[in-house]
Amino acid sequence: KGGKGGDGHRKLGKKETVEPTMSSTLAEPTDIRQHTKDRLIEMVRSVNKDGQWKVMVCDHYSLRIISAACNMFDIMEEGISIVESLELSRQPFKSMDALYFVSPTKETIDIINNDFKDVAEPQYRSIHLYFTSPLSDILMNELGTRTVRPRVQSLVELNIDFLATEQRVFHFDRPLSFGSFLDPDHPQYATEIRTCLRQMFTVCASLGELPYIRYQANRHSCRDLAFKLHEQLEAFASINPNFPSTGIKVGVEGPEATNRREKATLLIVDRTVDPLAPLAHEFTYQAMAYDLLPIQENKYNYKFEDSDGQVQEKLVMLDDKDHVWVQLRHMHIVDAIKIVTEDLNKFLRENQNVMAFDSHGKIGTLNQMRDALRAMPQFQEKKSKYALHVDVVNSCMEIFEKTKLSVLGNLEQNFLCGEDPLGKPLNMEVVVQSLSKILQDETYSELDKTRLLMLMNYCLDLPPEVNSSMLQMIDISQGNLSAIRRSRMLRPAHFEEINKTCTRKARRSRREEMPYDLSRFIPYIKTLATSMVKEELDLDYFPFISEPIGLRNRRPKTDAQLRSSLKCRIQPSWATRDGRRGKKKEEKVEVYGGRVIILVLGGVTYSEIRSAYELVKQIHKDVIIGSTGLINPEQYVKNIVDLEQA
Repeated sequence: KGGKGGDGHRKLGKKETVEPTMSSTLAEPTDIRQHTKDRLIEMVRSVNKDGQWKVMVCDHYSLRIISAACNMFDIMEEGISIVESLELSRQPFKSMDALYFVSPTKETIDIINNDFKDVAEPQYRSIHLYFTSPLSDILMNELGTRTVRPRVQSLVELNIDFLATEQRVFHFDRPLSFGSFLDPDHPQYATEIRTCLRQMFTVCASLGELPYIRYQANRHSCRDLAFKLHEQLEAFASINPNFPSTGIKVGVEGPEATNRREKATLLIVDRTVDPLAPLAHEFTYQAMAYDLLPIQENKYNYKFEDSDGQVQEKLVMLDDKDHVWVQLRHMHIVDAIKIVTEDLNKFLRENQNVMAFDSHGKIGTLNQMRDALRAMPQFQEKKSKYALHVDVVNSCMEIFEKTKLSVLGNLEQNFLCGEDPLGKPLNMEVVVQSLSKILQDETYSELDKTRLLMLMNYCLDLPPEVNSSMLQMIDISQGNLSAIRRSRMLRPAHFEEINKTCTRKARRSRREEMPYDLSRFIPYIKTLATSMVKEELDLDYFPFISEPIGLRNRRPKTDAQLRSSLKCRIQPSWATRDGRRGKKKEEKVEVYGGRVIILVLGGVTYSEIRSAYELVKQIHKDVIIGSTGLINPEQYVKNIVDLEQA
């Protein structure tokens, strides 16, 4: 699929696939959001070489792709005069060219054909067609031969069919697909596999990766997707000489066959690999906020009082554009409050006109912070950032205290780790008593009790009569009751080994990472990735499609060997503090070897996302995590409830 016309544009019928330009340096880990943004900007620049203003047309999903990776201003300043919705009625601009960035669907092709059905009155003068993923030959042939094709200046498969929402995170915007992957006989199974295949292909193509692929062997969905993806990527590499841009190139021999960056390893699992992480209460800033507050798609609507005492509402984005959010999001809530307090006190010291200090010249409580912020109308931008995060942490802590989450969270951690905070084995009589108190306490919501009982089913082997007595203690909906009963059925065949590895092996390192009793549990995804890097991940549970030569004869890498193999210079500035501010500096980490890409079918949690960032710092590998969708505990429980109703 290639070829150029004499004027430098692609001929229609010769579809172009844009190959990503990857840096040769291994100094810093990949920022998939920035990488996606750069490619989108390059798309706009490539059609605007004449310097004339263009119209941009997007469908609903492609607009979400753009919005996830960049600001609309970034697109507009490259010569786009207006961005319009493909699905809506649009005003004709017959004297202007248009850039269509759209999904390759029959509905899209029909709308494009309709835009130019009247040869004398076209929607635009000429068009550039950029598709999010490969355009099938069938749809290619449906483009209007007489009406559309003469106006097409370029036709490109950009291969960005995913949302890059954070530096290390992508997803497919399908959070409700959980149930479709569990059963090969599900009516939507084949459709979901095809959709996920198309989208994951574009992730690999965008990153220039033809990875080693490993998969969760006991899940049909993981196996089917792994083999189909491998086949599609191999075929793509055979007809695209610039792909892959890592590892060994297909059909090329000699010194030019290998690039500087090693090829990636892609691990495909589904939600059953760790059914615990989506249920536990998390007390790091991002995960806690998404669990307790009404945040939808990074949007948070909060109320505040202005300097006149009037209550105002403001819709804000909690994303990578907010440097305070990026700094705080993976900290324990206690540390996040401390940093916000230190930053605000520094700001107040620099602006002495704000008189809300205590006798020591500091602000000590969250309420005092709120009062001080109302008195700073002249510092709007900084004020709004502090006000936002003071509001978020304060709202989280109010719910934490009001709903007694310290008691609930401690019991959850005991379940998950199989021991109490002192490392002693659980006393089942004490466990049952603690569980009974929570279930009979009206302070806790039905959702919290449902989550706790599901964790009980996963982690404890209590007698059936005890389980029944627990259910009789609560007034619960039929849907949540079915989710509790179904939870044990969703345990994978090797769950006992997973639970043992996930808790007892990992808890010691977790105490070093996050020394809080309410944060002892480590998501199994993190343990999996670490084991994979050490080459000790079980090859029967997680086999390769095409196993690297000699892998079974290698000894697992020890921690000392991993440290000695680091081809990077680590600058552990988190270990030091700036004496003036008392705040940790941002860590700069360099990575070595190939990327580690993890795909979780059925949804990924914010605790697992945090784990990906932690792994970059701890094992110095370029870890990227993705999923069919981002889920919080409420969504996960709902997905299980929906299994009963499907």
